[in-house]
Amino acid sequence: MNDHLAVQGLCFGLLILSAHFFGRFAEKIKLGQMIGQLIGGIFVGPYFLQLIGLLDKLPVDAQVYTEAFESFHYLIFTFLGIIAFALGEELEFSRLKNLGIKIAIVSFIQAMFTWFLLSS
Repeated sequence: MNDHLAVQGLCFGLLILSAHFFGRFAEKIKLGQMIGQLIGGIFVGPYFLQLIGLLDKLPVDAQVYTEAFESFHYLIFTFLGIIAFALGEELEFSRLKNLGIKIAIVSFIQAMFTWFLLSS
């Protein structure tokens, strides 16, 4: 199957299914649905499949599969917006208040360390 439109549909379906199932699995192990969805998207992406050697074994041409995923760039900003809203819901102050000061301190230190590494 080398029809670009069919491969795009296949890729989009795989993304939705893997995000759904990984999100549910992550929720069961108390990791957070959003993290599971992101991991699910990584697992069906062409770069991960190439890394583990499965991309060449698919019934789809590897180049067409990669191009189909790269054609979703226009959707990335929509998905990132959805992720930002979901993250904002999880980081609501009333929820953070219940976690305590220790987690706030660790988060602040990690944020400053990341800022320092990225700015230097």
